[in-house]
Amino acid sequence: MRNQPTLQPRTASRRARLAVFAMLFVGVASCGCGKKKDARATPAETARRSLETALTAWKSGSPAGEIAGATPPIQVVDSVWLKGRKLDGYEILNETTEADGVRGFSVRLNLADPNATEEIQYIVKGISPVWVYRKDDHKRSQSWNGY
Repeated sequence: MRNQPTLQPRTASRRARLAVFAMLFVGVASCGCGKKKDARATPAETARRSLETALTAWKSGSPAGEIAGATPPIQVVDSVWLKGRKLDGYEILNETTEADGVRGFSVRLNLADPNATEEIQYIVKGISPVWVYRKDDHKRSQSWNGY
């Protein structure tokens, strides 16, 4: 009976490292860990500027929907604004970014007729147009029931 050739320690170690590396590479490449950032995610500066432009337009009495003259184009979905509620002022409180790159903003709104203050969330996404959603309206737009 012939003896099986034995691997040299150096060769066996190299093969083991290569096998471990290959398993790690395949595991990381296919795990789908977390959400991938959407290539159409709005850059942070553009998102904030778009939200400010939209809220300033609301405060000046512009209708909800497309913000005239905005570059990039801005489309607003806000049911309270759409119903004709007036905005006296606003303050952007903070910003968050989801794993997929969607920007979120906490905003304090000072509403008129009747006077009220509320803190709400806005979602900003897209490149051109940039979409500014009241978070509740965004959730409704993502459901089968819609409005």
